[in-house]
Amino acid sequence: MVEDSMGLLSQKDDRVGLAAHLSQLADGVSRLVAQHVRLARHELAQDARVAVNDSAWLVCCAAIALLGYALLQVTLALLIGRRLGLELSFALVAAANLALGGAGAWAAWARMKARPVLKSSLAELEQSASALKGEGAKIPERANGK
Repeated sequence: MVEDSMGLLSQKDDRVGLAAHLSQLADGVSRLVAQHVRLARHELAQDARVAVNDSAWLVCCAAIALLGYALLQVTLALLIGRRLGLELSFALVAAANLALGGAGAWAAWARMKARPVLKSSLAELEQSASALKGEGAKIPERANGK
């Protein structure tokens, strides 16, 4: 009878131990998710700060350059106007500016779209997901090549 009671106690201890391990696992996953959220918030805040600073710098410099550029274009149109007439010279200068400005704007837009947002957070999330799936030995390549 003593052996039976020892077996029951052992099963009860196993269940308590399993519950404790499951609780620890749930706590660990919860902490991991919370860390990912904090990392994503931090990285998003940094990305936004960089984008705002870059945009502000671009707007300030563009305003100054725009004034000089406008004066240069009027001068160019007046020079061409001596040969072709003012209307045609202004039309030619405007067409050239539209073509070059459109190409430059397209290139800037493409560069902005190419910059990944939350790059590190996504890499860390993929690594954690693969570790939780039991693929812990496989570490995904990081964005910086390490």
